[in-house]
Amino acid sequence: MLPGIYPFNISDTRIFDELEEHLTDFYKKDTSYPPYNVYNSEQDRTTIELAVTGFPRENLNAYIDNQGYLVVEGSTNKEENQNRKYIHRGLAQRYFKKTFMIDNLEVKNIEVKNGIMYIDLEKNAQDTKKLEIN
Repeated sequence: MLPGIYPFNISDTRIFDELEEHLTDFYKKDTSYPPYNVYNSEQDRTTIELAVTGFPRENLNAYIDNQGYLVVEGSTNKEENQNRKYIHRGLAQRYFKKTFMIDNLEVKNIEVKNGIMYIDLEKNAQDTKKLEIN
């Protein structure tokens, strides 16, 4: 039971406020996964490096949403790892969804090399919906 919530308080709106607060805290905890870097690679170019070690390329997806945000998603095949008996598991391989605001930038190239996804952006964006990952 959540702290401060007691049975029979259903008519009290505090229950919803507390529930919303706990859910908000839960979803905010993992905003840093997976780790990433953003840097200016040239005068009008920006690069996003996203750590995607252990994610099969076919399980990575990148697109521009209806609001113009760059969205990168990844998932793993849990069935592959079920037969393994881990001694230590340090590589987090769980679903992620990263959103980047890319005002006035166009996605020029996306590629994955050595477990890092490189997303090259250039000024003067045009609308793109589905993006190809090389």
